[in-house]
Amino acid sequence: MAQTRQEKLAEFLSSPLVKWIRTFEGLAPCDSVSALADAELLNHIMQEVDSSSVSLAKLNKKVDGDRMRRAQNLHYLLEGIQNYYAVKLEQVIIMRLPDLLAICRDPENDESLYEMEKMLLLLLGCSVQCENKEAMIQQIQRLQMSVQHAVVTHIKEVTDNPDNVYSFEWEDIEAMSKAQLEAECRRMYLYLQKLSKERDEYHMARIDLSHERDFYMEQYSMVANVKRTPSRTPSFLRSPPDQSELETQQIADLKKKLRMQQEQLDAKTVQLQEVQEELEKHKEQVHRLHNEKRQLSKDAQKVRVYKDEVEMLRAKAFEVDQLQAENKKLRDMVEDVDYLKKKVQVSLLCYC
Repeated sequence: MAQTRQEKLAEFLSSPLVKWIRTFEGLAPCDSVSALADAELLNHIMQEVDSSSVSLAKLNKKVDGDRMRRAQNLHYLLEGIQNYYAVKLEQVIIMRLPDLLAICRDPENDESLYEMEKMLLLLLGCSVQCENKEAMIQQIQRLQMSVQHAVVTHIKEVTDNPDNVYSFEWEDIEAMSKAQLEAECRRMYLYLQKLSKERDEYHMARIDLSHERDFYMEQYSMVANVKRTPSRTPSFLRSPPDQSELETQQIADLKKKLRMQQEQLDAKTVQLQEVQEELEKHKEQVHRLHNEKRQLSKDAQKVRVYKDEVEMLRAKAFEVDQLQAENKKLRDMVEDVDYLKKKVQVSLLCYC
């Protein structure tokens, strides 16, 4: 039996991630999915994680369902999360970023709940790896034991799953075997494929949004021109009163449609900006991964050269061991010859 909308919302609000978020509820209200999507509390939590990642001065305190304000708050939050992973943790977010427009449009549908869960997951990863992680872990320990175990599982999705968040220590490369280096290069190649695909998708979405924006702007200009153009119809050709009322009603309908299209245009403009920013960030990630792959290939070549040198040194060491053994045998033979020589000399003296 399919779940109703209210049942899905109740299930989301009782999920481990939301229960963890609600341990910070003293910072800002969070009594519904819409309040959570307003991102006021989430920005406060990110401020606790790292005060330099987000600026509460820019935060919209009273959203009241306003899509533009909600989009701005979510944008500040996601930008702070991305900067924290990239700069402070030196990690790369591989998973597809949350769709902010879907969350802004209708926070309570299935797609928005899924996107919101991704946002909470990334925020959880920041909190357990920050400088203030002891206090953050204490917040988790306030939850029930079953919820704690579920939260730990979510943490592993960020810290132990390179398909979601990728972390690489260059200092560990010398200890890697050839098979591990090949696996790392293969993983880098798959990441590049994924990022290239997402880049193309964002590029096509950007083109579509540009066309839609141009269409709405054209419609807006047409309606505005109609509104500004005065009527020059001669008095004997003017419409009767009924026709005038009909035109007034049509103009009112056009204004209503214009307002709706303007709202859609604003939402599409926000989405276009988000897509452009994501595209630039993905380009930077692709460039960084290209450099890392090139560095890994160079290091793999060095490792192969070092292995060949090690094999040569082992062979030489084996030869040295053999020579030392032969040298010991020769020394023993020389000692035996000296002993026999002395014995022969003593025998000759006794004979004489």
